[in-house]
Amino acid sequence: MWLIRLAMGRPITMMVVVAATVLFAVLAITRMKVDIFPTIDLPRVTVIQPYGGMDPSQMEGYMVTFYEQHFFYISGVDHVSSRSIQSAAIMDVYFQPGADMADAMAQVVAQVERSRAYMPPGTVTPFILRYDVGSVPVGYLVFSSETENLGQIQDLVYSRIRPVVSTTPGVSTPPPFGGNQRSIVVTINSRKLAEYHLNIDDVVRAINDGNAIMPSGIVRTGDMQRMASINSIVTDIQSLGDIPLQNKSGTQNVFLRDIASVKDTTDILTGYALVNGRRTVYMAISKQASASTLAVVNGVKEKVPYMQDLLPKDIKVSFEFDQSVYVTEALIGLLIEGGIGALLTGGVVLLFLRDFRSSLIVVLNIPFALLAAVVGLWASGQTINLMTLSGLSLAVGILVDEATVTIENIHSHLSLGRPLLPGIYFASLEVVVPRLLAMLSVVSVFTPSFFMVGPTKSLFVPLSLAVGLAMFASYLLSGTFVPIMCGWLLKSHKVHVDESREEHIQDLIEERLDGHVPHHKHFEHTEAEPVSKYPKHHPPKPDLMERIRGRYQRVLIRLFGIRPVILIVFVLACLSSVLIYPTLGREIFPAGNPKGFQLRLKAPVGTRFEKTEEIATSVLKTIQDDVGADNVEVSISYVGSQPPSYAISNAYMWTSGPQEAVMLVSFKDEAKVQIKPLEEQLRKQFKADFPDCDFTFEAGDIVNKVMNFGASTPIQVDVDGPRYGEVTDFARKVLDKLKDVKSLRDVGIVQPLDYPTLQVDVDRVRAGQLGVSVRDVGHALVSSTYSSRFVTPMYWRDPKSGLSYQVQVQVPQGDLNSLEAVGAIPIKTGSYAGPFMRDVAKVTFGTMPGEYDHYNMRRTVSISANLASEDLGGAAEDVRKAIDSLGKPPRGVKVHVRGQVPTMDETFVALSLGILFAIVAIFLLLVSFFQSMALAFIIVSVVPAILFGALLALFLTHTTLNVQSFMGAIMATGVGVANSILVIVFAEERRALGISAKTAAITGAGARLRPVMMTSIAMIAGMVPMALGMSEGGDRTAPLGRAVIGGLLVSTNAVLLVLPLVYALVQKKASRKTVSLLPEDNPEESDENHTQLAREEQTAGAF
Repeated sequence: MWLIRLAMGRPITMMVVVAATVLFAVLAITRMKVDIFPTIDLPRVTVIQPYGGMDPSQMEGYMVTFYEQHFFYISGVDHVSSRSIQSAAIMDVYFQPGADMADAMAQVVAQVERSRAYMPPGTVTPFILRYDVGSVPVGYLVFSSETENLGQIQDLVYSRIRPVVSTTPGVSTPPPFGGNQRSIVVTINSRKLAEYHLNIDDVVRAINDGNAIMPSGIVRTGDMQRMASINSIVTDIQSLGDIPLQNKSGTQNVFLRDIASVKDTTDILTGYALVNGRRTVYMAISKQASASTLAVVNGVKEKVPYMQDLLPKDIKVSFEFDQSVYVTEALIGLLIEGGIGALLTGGVVLLFLRDFRSSLIVVLNIPFALLAAVVGLWASGQTINLMTLSGLSLAVGILVDEATVTIENIHSHLSLGRPLLPGIYFASLEVVVPRLLAMLSVVSVFTPSFFMVGPTKSLFVPLSLAVGLAMFASYLLSGTFVPIMCGWLLKSHKVHVDESREEHIQDLIEERLDGHVPHHKHFEHTEAEPVSKYPKHHPPKPDLMERIRGRYQRVLIRLFGIRPVILIVFVLACLSSVLIYPTLGREIFPAGNPKGFQLRLKAPVGTRFEKTEEIATSVLKTIQDDVGADNVEVSISYVGSQPPSYAISNAYMWTSGPQEAVMLVSFKDEAKVQIKPLEEQLRKQFKADFPDCDFTFEAGDIVNKVMNFGASTPIQVDVDGPRYGEVTDFARKVLDKLKDVKSLRDVGIVQPLDYPTLQVDVDRVRAGQLGVSVRDVGHALVSSTYSSRFVTPMYWRDPKSGLSYQVQVQVPQGDLNSLEAVGAIPIKTGSYAGPFMRDVAKVTFGTMPGEYDHYNMRRTVSISANLASEDLGGAAEDVRKAIDSLGKPPRGVKVHVRGQVPTMDETFVALSLGILFAIVAIFLLLVSFFQSMALAFIIVSVVPAILFGALLALFLTHTTLNVQSFMGAIMATGVGVANSILVIVFAEERRALGISAKTAAITGAGARLRPVMMTSIAMIAGMVPMALGMSEGGDRTAPLGRAVIGGLLVSTNAVLLVLPLVYALVQKKASRKTVSLLPEDNPEESDENHTQLAREEQTAGAF
């Protein structure tokens, strides 16, 4: 090959190329983004629509429906889902994998603008976010103070800190959690209001007139042009008390200060943020899908001192729940495992070659190949993440194969007495084609990943690229770097060659196979004697490898005597894979043992958030008591719903009402908490201590949050249909069935279906007789029970900061605590006797759904569930059986199993097809090389053994089938096929020389025994640290190592013990004649054709 000749002719040039590759790799590593996962292709645009005070049915009917109708005009939409609660709705538009998200975002914006033409007056423009499953919180900025109240902290963080955080590259952050928008609150004294025969509308109207936003004019005086401004907005909020009110009693002038108090505080609180059980304010730091977790966290941390300077000294800033720790530990753990694997691999090579210099050359080949692969990953736009590092770690073992085959063949040539440099050159040339086939076989098994779609492709392509680039680099280095280093480091073997050795070995094998010689006591020594360096009567003592080869060939001879039995056992073992496969659990990605969890608490529907906070505090105390308070690193919670002013926060932390709390709990490393057993223990304790509450454990770390693909729990069952009553009834039946499924935990309906209400039914006839309209009644109700901000917006500008805030009028919430109190709300000014709410409307208690969810415009009720174990596939089957046992649902009602289940099913189908296509690709590759379907069949016959070994290893280690274990099986397939190629290539070369298929099988297998064993054992040794999963986060990559080890253990035995039997059986009567049609490849036919042509020419000449 010209590359080998070029390398050995210009060795310094090649070393310069290697050095340049190292420099480029260092540059690439410093420039590449570092994250836990690659960007996952699950494109989504989120639209958040706020409208303060509107109930869920109004949000659904007046807004969401119009949006959804218009979203389906957008091209490339996969599905649309929505959730509507009081004051807010969130809509997710999912697109087909591979969609152009810039175009998708533009179309969504256009349809949103078109939809708003149908919206109620006062509808503000919604928030539109480009959201992805990778857009998850990577940490929390916590702000605490002993003196400042939550409102003051919230305002400072929102106005001073958020701009600093939002301008950090890669950061996407919502408003702070824990407080509410700063507001000037005018609190009405209901008794005083009644005494002066006034209602809230009178107060609102007076403030709006006495504190009006007015533009300034222009006055020209002399040479000056002056702005003519008016103090239409008060500078001191207490001056609002001087605003006069229209006095209906006629006794005296009435001012605002007579019937109300004015305070600079916040809007009505709807929830609290808790850090370690104490109220505070925190800001979730989310990364954009394409951003690096490490870069985002480090960027925010660097700005913490600057943030501290922007705040009063008594407000302390800290960065908590740092998720970059997971990324760093997982990546470092993988690097350590890879490093240990490389050392073990080098030890195995040294054990077999028994030559330190040769082992050094093989080991040096590994980092150079990996660094070259890093350059390729950088050039292709990949990042440093768990998948690319898994690919590089996976490649460590197989990288040895290329260099080992070259080194081993060089040693073989030198042991035959060839001079050093010719021996290196011809030995390198001899293995070019086998190495190429082996490399292409390994690479071929990964090519189907490029034809996958969605999340599966996003996860597999980076790993496949890492393996493929490393293999290609190793192939090039084995033909350039390895020969050069051998020429510099190795020494010539001064021996005399016994050219009759191989023929003598073949004669002995044929005699043993034919049974002519029952036993040859010198067989082993003859096999072990590579040269005739010593006199014939004093043979040298054979080395260990030669003795192993001799014994191995004798074992093969004996196996030929019981070949039918061996083949039957082999087939039965492979067929047993069909029995093992259903017993294995299935999941998308190993959950591992994270450092914490997220717990969703649901108190009885409609519970005030103050009460929910008390329950949440008690729950956190229970967790601390169970694991020990010193073992809890940090807990971050949010209780209640998001304020209408910060509706965008729903995209980051969803709660459907004041009865919900979300608690994120992290444990210290030294606590060694096992999360699954702890969750089981807490479930029992919560059930006993909080019987009226529901609890759901959710993913708490960045790895599981991303791998949940946006689902809060692994399993979600959606029931939809045209008639909501039938949907809810059938959903309750499904709930009852799923509660009996033993493989599920935390089963419950997601939506609050019976939210308590206070219903005001207006008698329009009576209202008309009393001179009031429904609008008057509505204004009075909203202003009294919530805030005037939703009826008449009013503003005040802070002259110190230049920021403006809303002025709102409200009645103390404690004054309206009964039906009678609501009935006594005055509606219209007039006499002291009324009219009141009770005069024109009937006020009663009732219920309504607290949340309306849609899936493709169909109303949906969802049942969520966690798993009792890691077996998502088995739980999904149990769920489907439970649903089927209910019989046919009502007409139009459909039941769908969602959550992670559809993604898992798609992933496993894609992976299974990927393995099948990989086998086909390898088969076609081999057919094209060998020009023989029989030889290709012989080589791929070991694939069932590889899959059996991988499945058996997973079964024995209680490991699930997942993306990692599938990748391990695929890798083992490539390596096993590469080993088969080595044996078959050498066996076929010998058969072509005229010896029998049996003899060729035994001599070919014996000749390639050392490289096959070296490759397999080296890769197994390299995978041991990964399979043990001892490093931090190693339990997530352990399935990959276990599958590789299991597949290789079985396939190596199949290659060495079964493959020669299959080869001899299939090739027993195979023709040695080439299939080539070229004349030079068919000399006999060429001679006959030449003779015939000469005769024809002579005949033509005679005429």
